[in-house]
Amino acid sequence: MVIVVVMIVMVVVLVVVVVIVVVVVVVVVVVVVVVMVVAAVVVVVIMMVIMVVMIVVVVIVVVFVVVVVVVVIVIVVVVIFVVVVVVVVVVMGGQIPYTVDTVDCASDYGWWYHPERRAVSKYNKLCNVVSCWIYIRIF
Repeated sequence: MVIVVVMIVMVVVLVVVVVIVVVVVVVVVVVVVVVMVVAAVVVVVIMMVIMVVMIVVVVIVVVFVVVVVVVVIVIVVVVIFVVVVVVVVVVMGGQIPYTVDTVDCASDYGWWYHPERRAVSKYNKLCNVVSCWIYIRIF
């Protein structure tokens, strides 16, 4: 009878140990899965933050490049304009042509200018050269 009791006790102890091992394994597996999911979510969030930062940096760089290009274009246009005015004044020996009194449309689609023979101020001379150059280049 003692042997039967000992065997029953051993079986009960064995079942308890197996249950404890199974519970521990299940708990460890659940903890590992939770840690892996949290780590994956953290990695995804970090990657998204990095992507957003990269997009912001790209937008800032593009805006900067566009602003620099526009500024350079404006500077080049101003420099060309000033050079043209200076060249016109130098080529004409410092003399600005007379002001235009009337402009008539000719029948051959040409223009006939009737210059007014009078002296004008230096400011008006410069304005006339610039206006004439703009008119010739636009039309």
